[in-house]
Amino acid sequence: MQLLVNCKSCGELSKIPHDEPSRPYLVDKIGTDFIHRCPDCGVSKQYHVNQVIAKKSNIIRYGGTALGLAILVGVTVGFWITGYFTNIGLIIGGGIIAASNFADNNSNEKAFNSYYI
Repeated sequence: MQLLVNCKSCGELSKIPHDEPSRPYLVDKIGTDFIHRCPDCGVSKQYHVNQVIAKKSNIIRYGGTALGLAILVGVTVGFWITGYFTNIGLIIGGGIIAASNFADNNSNEKAFNSYYI
């Protein structure tokens, strides 16, 4: 999950250098008001912690898909070499892919964005 703020000067979303799981933790780390410098326009402005939005990261999705495909192919080829044809690789690999793509990473994002200080 990435934490972003909408620049007051140029309107672009920019990432803040913190990755707290909720607004109360973010308040404990940086306070209710903080200064952020936009990397696009270079202007520093003061923001309230309620102006921070969370956006899900695709690292879990891509990593889980790659791991699932590796397990799917590895187990299927491993059983094929020993003379067995089985769907275990398809079930395990497909389960990992499905779990990583439909993970409740969304719920963390929704919880962060719905709770205000």
